[in-house]
Amino acid sequence: MKNMITLLLFAGVLMGCEKDETTQPITEQVISTSFSTTDTLGYPSTFFRSGTPFYLIFQMINKTGIDQNYGWTGPISEIYISRNDTIVSRQYAGLAWPQLVYHGVLKADSSLTNRWLGPFNPLSSVAALMPGSYAADIFISARFDNAEIERPQRIQIIIIDTSQVFIEKPNIYLYPQTTRSLSVALEFPMGGSVLQSIPLYSDGWNVSVEPSGKIDQKYDYLFYESKNPDTFQYTSGWIVSRDTLTSFFSNNLLLAGFSQREKSDFIEYWIPRLVGYPYYIIYPQFADEIGKVIRLKISEQPDNMLRLFYVIQGTNDSEKMLPVPSIPQFERNGFVVTEWGVILK
Repeated sequence: MKNMITLLLFAGVLMGCEKDETTQPITEQVISTSFSTTDTLGYPSTFFRSGTPFYLIFQMINKTGIDQNYGWTGPISEIYISRNDTIVSRQYAGLAWPQLVYHGVLKADSSLTNRWLGPFNPLSSVAALMPGSYAADIFISARFDNAEIERPQRIQIIIIDTSQVFIEKPNIYLYPQTTRSLSVALEFPMGGSVLQSIPLYSDGWNVSVEPSGKIDQKYDYLFYESKNPDTFQYTSGWIVSRDTLTSFFSNNLLLAGFSQREKSDFIEYWIPRLVGYPYYIIYPQFADEIGKVIRLKISEQPDNMLRLFYVIQGTNDSEKMLPVPSIPQFERNGFVVTEWGVILK
């Protein structure tokens, strides 16, 4: 009788395990990750001046739709910064005793964020990263009960020599009179290098440009950032209060010959970043100064080209006297090329 009951129970289990054609297969649960660097104002960047602090930010994001339990021993995560495959800096988050297992819950549609201030490292004698190119990797000791963790991507960090300048976000606008295929190249007669670009810059850009300025039916301008020797002028300029920067640049850019759209692109990007000082010294760099450092070569010669970079330096002193620069006249006719950029001191 006892064997009969056992057999019936086993049969019931088998019947309960019959395949249900309406049941969907269980999707593998994956915790997404994000690893990035920003400046201290929170703007994404991978380029930093020597001795300037920046943030390394790692996130685990739960998009699985359910709460996920996890545990860890020691630090939840550790960052390793290396140069030429040699670790030069190490930082950690969420330190716990190695002998103990700690537990946590990552709620659905939420994230766990670890943020480190670099390049200063309290765990080693490395006070700051020297100029050069570095790789940052992250090791995660946390483990989830019912989900895998997406492997974080290695990121690059470039520390810039302060004897050189980082020319940020030059935008090159092209306006041929008819749709044209153009080659655009940058030359650095005094040395320098392109650090990043959109579209990707190799030996130059080869693009199709419409009279409206649309590039490859996708981009409004060619973007690059570069590292170059500092040969710019610091004798004439303006001192502008933080509260009047928007109106200053609006008037200055239009007076120089930029369009409303080009002016708006500049203000939208730069005004939110200029918040650290009550005043800013602004040294304009026109085509002659820029051409000593960066030459712009285009397969078809433009009829008119406008280039203007601003060296911008924050200050607490509004009393400094500077000669007022003379802004060259510019005519927007024929095949027009314009470019603006910033060197932020």
